[in-house]
Amino acid sequence: MVLSLFVTIHQQSQLSNFNTRQHLLYTYRITISKMHFAVAFTTLTALAMGVAADPNSKPPPNANVISARIWGDSDCGAKNNDHNLGEVTLHGDDDGKCSKFSDEVKSVKQYEHDYNCKLVLYSDKNCKRGKKDIKDGQCRATSSHFGSYKVECK
Repeated sequence: MVLSLFVTIHQQSQLSNFNTRQHLLYTYRITISKMHFAVAFTTLTALAMGVAADPNSKPPPNANVISARIWGDSDCGAKNNDHNLGEVTLHGDDDGKCSKFSDEVKSVKQYEHDYNCKLVLYSDKNCKRGKKDIKDGQCRATSSHFGSYKVECK
């Protein structure tokens, strides 16, 4: 489009007719204005979409944000599955809430997370001491036991 506009301007500039040059200049200005509008419109649309798809937005209250399994032994059931204490599924409304483990949990395996949330494990019952993060697919074990946990969403 720009190349054809340049060729047209160059061809028309060879003419000595003043009105033709004025008309061409006017057409060129309108074309540039339309191009600026298109660029501005595209930029604003992209920004608006970026706000809507903010990865740091809080999850919906009932959305599953953490899927994990807990064990009473320190190997996440690798040797046998006798000490399997069950699954833990945390939701968006669990964000920031400290929860106590009811059993002697010695290892935790996180299967997946969502909404930029993470599971945090603690050695005490009040989510204060012995903080340990865990990643998807990781078995996090302790020599004593985990007393509490919470989910943190950014």
